[in-house]
Amino acid sequence: MDGMLSASPMCATAAGHWFCAVLRENGDALLNEVPDILSTIFIRMPTMQERSMRGFLLEGVGILAMFHLEAVITSLLAKPLPMDSCSDTSELWRALGRDDVSTLHILRLLLEKIQYPAGTEGSPSEGTAALGPLAVSCPKRSYSSLAQGW
Repeated sequence: MDGMLSASPMCATAAGHWFCAVLRENGDALLNEVPDILSTIFIRMPTMQERSMRGFLLEGVGILAMFHLEAVITSLLAKPLPMDSCSDTSELWRALGRDDVSTLHILRLLLEKIQYPAGTEGSPSEGTAALGPLAVSCPKRSYSSLAQGW
């Protein structure tokens, strides 16, 4: 991360590529480190004002999510909730939902967390009854398209 803050654009770009390459190559083995990695990214977001450098951090979140989506979501839920679209937390959440498939997986995991807190049992089909409240927060998709994805 310190290399990404360096004055040399070439060093910063190299550090960003290295960061993403390490996550791609070793992401499956980093489950226990996900909270620490996301905390470091979260701390560095305000200092990374250059768009391309922030892009590496956001790409890192996406790479981690490919390997450990539930751990990433759990870690992000531990951060202060975004109150506006310009917050660093909002940007990290948007990095996860870049496509419809990812968005549906995220919504499923969030629904499970709402319906079945840690330590409780329940089937996913029982959770579909709670789609109504979630549909309100997803104005780009209709309720029926959300229900079909479940």
